[in-house]
Amino acid sequence: MDTMHHLPSPEMLQLLGRYLYDERDKSPKEFDYLGASSNSDYACGALLQIGLKNPPLPRQTGRGPVEGAMYDKDLWQLWWEQVQAGTRSFSFVGQDVEYRFKKDGTWITTPLTSKTVPGHNKSNATGLPEQPAQQDRRPWYWLIGIILITATGLLWQKRKSALG
Repeated sequence: MDTMHHLPSPEMLQLLGRYLYDERDKSPKEFDYLGASSNSDYACGALLQIGLKNPPLPRQTGRGPVEGAMYDKDLWQLWWEQVQAGTRSFSFVGQDVEYRFKKDGTWITTPLTSKTVPGHNKSNATGLPEQPAQQDRRPWYWLIGIILITATGLLWQKRKSALG
C-alpha cells in the first residue's frame, strides 16, 4: 500500500476502494502503534495521500495517515460508495480532468477548464491558487553548457598549438 498513493488514477482508486472493507491483518489491540493495522486502514491512508482535489476530510488532521484511518474509515467508505455509484465525481491534484464512474466500473473523463466549470479555480494540495507554471529553462542550460565546452576546447587547442 506504500506505493499506491504515488499512482493517482481511476484504476488505483477502484483498487483502494475495494480494500476499504478488507479487515484482514487487523491487530488484536485497538491502538497498536507498532504499525499493525488492517488493509482497510492502509487503504484509507493511501487515499488520504493520493492527491484527491476534494477529499472527504481535510488532509491535515494532525494524525498520521494510518492512525487517522482508524478514526475516519466511515467517511472514506461513505465517500467511496458515492464515487462507485457514480453520484460523486473525483479529480486529482495536477490533472485537469474529472472522473465519474459508471455502473459497469468504467468511467467518464471530463476536462476541467474555466469554460466548462464556471468559477473553477485551480488549486494545489494546500488549497491555495497555483502559481503560473514557469517555463522550463533546461534546454537553455544545455545550449549554454555546449557553447562553453566548445569555446573552452577551442581556446585550449589554440593555446596548445601556440606553445608547441
